[in-house]
Amino acid sequence: MTGMERLERGTHPVGAKPAIGWLADHAGQLGMVTVEGPCAGGGAAVEIANPATGVVLARITQAGASDIANAIAGARGAQAGWAALPGFARAGALRAFGAALKAELDLLAVLRSLETGLPWRVTRGRDLPRALDHLHAAARAAEGGRAPGTGRQALGVVGLLSDPLDGPEDWLARAAPALAAGNAAVLHTPPGAALAAFCVAGLARAAGLPGGVFCVLCCEADALATAEGVICPDTPAPGPASGLTIVHADADLDSAVAALDDTLWATGGQKAADATRLLVQEGVAEAFHSRLRDRMARLCPGDPLDQGTDLGPLAHAGALDEFCDVARDEGAEVYRAALPLPETGRYHAPVLLTGLAPAAAAMQSGIRGPVLRSMTFRTLGEAIALAGGMQPARNAWVWSECGATAQTTALALAARKVVVNDGLGSIMPEEPAAFTRPDGMPDVPSGPPAAGTGDGAAASAAARAAQPGWAALDAGARADRLAACAEALAASDPDAAARLCAGAALATMPPSAALLAPGGGLALEIARPHGVIGAILGSDTSAADIASLVAIAAGCGNGLVVSVSSEGPQALSSAIMRGLPEGLVQLLPLTPGRLAAARGLDALWCFCPDADAQTRECATWCADASALRDDAELMRRANRRQRLWLPGG
Repeated sequence: MTGMERLERGTHPVGAKPAIGWLADHAGQLGMVTVEGPCAGGGAAVEIANPATGVVLARITQAGASDIANAIAGARGAQAGWAALPGFARAGALRAFGAALKAELDLLAVLRSLETGLPWRVTRGRDLPRALDHLHAAARAAEGGRAPGTGRQALGVVGLLSDPLDGPEDWLARAAPALAAGNAAVLHTPPGAALAAFCVAGLARAAGLPGGVFCVLCCEADALATAEGVICPDTPAPGPASGLTIVHADADLDSAVAALDDTLWATGGQKAADATRLLVQEGVAEAFHSRLRDRMARLCPGDPLDQGTDLGPLAHAGALDEFCDVARDEGAEVYRAALPLPETGRYHAPVLLTGLAPAAAAMQSGIRGPVLRSMTFRTLGEAIALAGGMQPARNAWVWSECGATAQTTALALAARKVVVNDGLGSIMPEEPAAFTRPDGMPDVPSGPPAAGTGDGAAASAAARAAQPGWAALDAGARADRLAACAEALAASDPDAAARLCAGAALATMPPSAALLAPGGGLALEIARPHGVIGAILGSDTSAADIASLVAIAAGCGNGLVVSVSSEGPQALSSAIMRGLPEGLVQLLPLTPGRLAAARGLDALWCFCPDADAQTRECATWCADASALRDDAELMRRANRRQRLWLPGG
């Protein structure tokens, strides 16, 4: 044993006194930050304890139903004036917000570590600087005229729903572009991640953001999502962490092992995008697992405020030991790193599960925590097939020194973000356009979802079965099939045929982009189909407008279920049935409520002015019939964006 190996690890803790002082100053005011400032809510009280020690940090009184309604009303009152400001004025306010945030990074990092158990070197050194980057990117978009953009307006009051361990780097990625576009943002935060959110909202007010423009509510996610007067454009990922790492035989194994420090161990596998699943090629699996076990054995658990800590305590206790026992019963080899865990706190050593079968419950279900589940693959095609058979990954990492292998793998994944040969990669800012709507489009009312499914469920299931094969065709082949439908329709309805043909041609040019990423590297934004789209139309929608909808939505690779009047465009329906795969596009006399409640839809568009509030609340896009003649908007809406990050150097 060498002298270096005999050296004991020292400690270098960060002082918690400023954070404790902040908590004392805000005692009795923790529950929400609204137009009136920080205050307690009228709901249930929750004690927030330090997961490393069990010591109670604060008492939060959550927002009740009336608090949520009042917060939304205050945000709506503030939003009109905020949206009326010129872009450079909103940009200036966001930059001031960023400056205030930067001045208090140490305080925020300590608060975040105290309430979640995340190591300080992660909260201060990695996550919060990324939050600042999102604010600066949004400010640049507002200055450059991209927020909200020509012919567009803000959505209004945007509700942002958070995952249990989301931090400023996660929700400012959505809040910043929403604010840049002229929206007011109402952030939902669960109790376990609320303290940093309250602090950030207070900094926004102190920096000069108008009261009510950025609100924070500690409440149930459903309570905000179903409240009237707020639009929630997305929801947090449910279930266990679902990130995926794929390691090919020609990968830099040491770099891939090191990257897991950032993509998994740093946050303990507790965030929705953490890389808790691994596919590694058989030829290097033994060597990779050996290096991985060695790295796991060298991780340093300890006080989250110690700058040398790699593993902090878990924010929430989970049945990790029971999960590992189930995996062992299914044939997995369980390696648990023998680390000196602190005697107090919710600590758990990192675990590697190998030898799992694809259908194993432990591989398909998963759990939030420092548990990495690994399978092997033989060929590129098998890796893609195995990845496709899993729960879709929110983020994915691909490791290969061969550009063609990396590209083929990355493009085959359904993940929202794919990083090649790197850890987290640079941020890819959300465009403010995602939080806008066309000028003149009415606001979206809210309410509980409609009941009843009827034939909508069967129709969406048929479209779901046909869509993967259709999307696998290249864009030109899809356009040719739609053009054949147009030819069959030309004699009976030349206007609809012309729109069908034009839309099909447009869909061969999806709105993808490539740009230099901050910090180096290349960021690609790739247009991908949603899957199955439901569309609710008014009774007077013309066949030509329906043809545009079908051409662009299906031309981009989607399946489509359209609610039309009982008379419907019979000639168009016949042409579609003859020219497209069975079940892919269906024009049916469904009531709006039945289609809105149908399971299996990846997006729901409502163009019906008579649709009730419940139906419109279910929709991911509401517009009047004129939007069916806006090909550019249809193209933007018909695709989801996948982000691929390629490192430089």
